[in-house]
Amino acid sequence: MSESIELNRDSVWSARVTNHLSFSWAPRQIPGKVKVRKKIDLWPLHFKLGADYDVERKVWRGIFSCKDKLLGGKVCLDFSKRSLDYRKSISVGTNTALSLRAGCRYTEGRVWRSSFGIVIEPTEGVEAVALRNSFDIRTKFPIAPALRAEVCSSASIPLPAAEFSSEASGFQLCLGEGGFHFHVAQVNAIVNL
Repeated sequence: MSESIELNRDSVWSARVTNHLSFSWAPRQIPGKVKVRKKIDLWPLHFKLGADYDVERKVWRGIFSCKDKLLGGKVCLDFSKRSLDYRKSISVGTNTALSLRAGCRYTEGRVWRSSFGIVIEPTEGVEAVALRNSFDIRTKFPIAPALRAEVCSSASIPLPAAEFSSEASGFQLCLGEGGFHFHVAQVNAIVNL
């Protein structure tokens, strides 16, 4: 049984099960967002169109992505910057990628400005090198053929502490400070057309 259950002023429910295990729940509304998606394949391009509706804020946001199946790059259309870009990342070593970018931007006077660039950037593996005691979890559960629930959450665990000594055991691995905590931040509905 839980030792304590409380609701703070930010409407976050939290429950401490033991001294080393706790849960929290932040969604004020379920679903937090309703996401509508449509996938279209027109070889060699794969399009994903959609819209997200934030139920609490009552705001719509459009989604558009396109992946090139021939070269494996991405086509990005940014309405706010009035630009169309193509990006292709190539892995160069363990934690580095070479990103090739080409694009054009519409400016005043009906002029299209073209650009080309090469970027050397770290990949996701670099983040794993830094020791963190928490990580984000986003998972989707099927509810019906065209409907899924998306749960956005995070989990934190105590980092292990290694101790070397001159005693008979020589090496000891212990859990660090703190406990295990699981937090649900948002629950969304995804409708696939």
